[in-house]
Amino acid sequence: FIKVGAAINDMRGETDAQIKVDLWTILERSQQSSNPEHIAKAYGQLALWHYLSIHSETPDSIHLHDSLALSYWLQTTDTASISKAYATLGLDLFDMQRYEEAEANCMQGLTLAKAIDDQDRITSIHSYLAIIYSSTQDYERALQYTEEVIDFYEANDKTHPLIRALASLSDIQVQMGNAEKGLASTERALTLIEELPEDYQASESYNVRVWRGKTYRALGKYDEALEDMIFAWRGMASIYGANMADGWKGDIGSLYYLKGDYQSAIPYLRDYHY
Repeated sequence: FIKVGAAINDMRGETDAQIKVDLWTILERSQQSSNPEHIAKAYGQLALWHYLSIHSETPDSIHLHDSLALSYWLQTTDTASISKAYATLGLDLFDMQRYEEAEANCMQGLTLAKAIDDQDRITSIHSYLAIIYSSTQDYERALQYTEEVIDFYEANDKTHPLIRALASLSDIQVQMGNAEKGLASTERALTLIEELPEDYQASESYNVRVWRGKTYRALGKYDEALEDMIFAWRGMASIYGANMADGWKGDIGSLYYLKGDYQSAIPYLRDYHY
């Protein structure tokens, strides 16, 4: 399981098909053993393959295999893995915009995590719930869970996830009409990036600059927003390729539009929509 799991995470396209064959072989052997833990792990890895493979990325397939994984984890007494499986399924349902089911599964996972005092899992699920509530515009609850996540990361010196939580907090604050607070959250996140290993600093900086750009836009500071957005777009394109960063072209185009610079807006908006 460990070797195949590592191979899945390292997939780049050319190895996907063989890894999928290997996963089905592992599943078949696990089923022959009648060991629910092994079967659950096999289904979980198949779900991960569908999530990461450029040849799949199919929400229905991810959800199917994670559902099957949960059904087998429920045949064990491994509360930690059952909690994780419920939360994972909750994320799948969130991606499918089935928000009520996503919330219910995450809550089930949270209850189990609390039963065994698994603080790391509790915090992960709190972050999932914050995303769900933010997407359903329940910003008060999104804020509550995000602040709990931040408190945990601060207390345990987890700088990298703290930076991402602060970026998420800024978005919630903007949605609640508190763009100045959102700006402060992103500024703090940018300061913390200096504490990360050098290999992570660039990509995290690009990500946080996007969120700061969104707060500047909410404040009507379009020039500052454009500077952040273009910087982040170019940086992410240099690391991951243009296709992975092109989603931000819509933000850049909309900022030019808000400035009244329609000629500059057109190519960005055209590329974003087509």
